[in-house]
Amino acid sequence: MSLELICATLRERGFRLTPQRKELLVVVERQQRPLAIDEIAMSLDLRETDLPTLYRNLSFLEGQKILKTIHFKD
Repeated sequence: MSLELICATLRERGFRLTPQRKELLVVVERQQRPLAIDEIAMSLDLRETDLPTLYRNLSFLEGQKILKTIHFKD
């Protein structure tokens, strides 16, 4: 799903695309592969997005079926 389509989908559902959500989606779209939370955090401007906000946004986007969490066994 493209960033433009995700933005439109969120707006249609009545949600805002905050700068933090947009930055997160740009990072994920740019990589186009599964990312660990620490990889995402290192790619974000943490002056704008702290770790609790990152986790909340990941959870929100997963709840909206935009992102999916994958659990790997060690």
